[in-house]
Amino acid sequence: MERFTETGKDFPLHFYVGRLLRWYLELTSHRIKVITLVRDPVARYISAQFQTLDHEPIPQDDPDAAVRQLQDTVRRGRKVRFDWFEREMKTLLGVNPLAEPFDREVGYSLLNAPRADILVLKLECLSDLIPGVVSSFVGKELSVVQANRGNKKDYADYYQEVLKRLQLTEETCREVYSHEHVTHFYTSGEIDQFVQKWTDQSAVRQT
Repeated sequence: MERFTETGKDFPLHFYVGRLLRWYLELTSHRIKVITLVRDPVARYISAQFQTLDHEPIPQDDPDAAVRQLQDTVRRGRKVRFDWFEREMKTLLGVNPLAEPFDREVGYSLLNAPRADILVLKLECLSDLIPGVVSSFVGKELSVVQANRGNKKDYADYYQEVLKRLQLTEETCREVYSHEHVTHFYTSGEIDQFVQKWTDQSAVRQT
């Protein structure tokens, strides 16, 4: 919050929505349903840097400098993990998906927390799971509608240019993807695909 304030610009809408939701969850006695997703942590981190580009320290007009900064941050590894579960979900709902069984092959799991039913699923499987698993969980037939994609945003051209230039070493990737935050949810084959995506200079990347 302090870092965003220093930019002198408005906070993103999700800051306000999140605060209101937090208050509601602390006050309500109703049992709730929660859908939470996990994602390739490198892709998630890079996408997040561009989602709030005006507020992030990433260079906005120098793709080579942006690539170097992203490479350095990913190499240090602290911001490319699923620590949100420990910080937020366990604190508020009393359950940590990292400590619960997860079927890596089917791509989702159902958890029963003290005050919530929780569906944990992999973003990479979302389109396949929406018609059946997700629809059943919410009790309503849902269809797939793609939105909030980086290649459709105002920064799309710059975003794609950075992605095209970004390449990580296999050592960096193996270090990131060997963490339990990743291996708990992803198969060894999926992890190999992630590594290939970020180490192959000719790969077409989408986050």
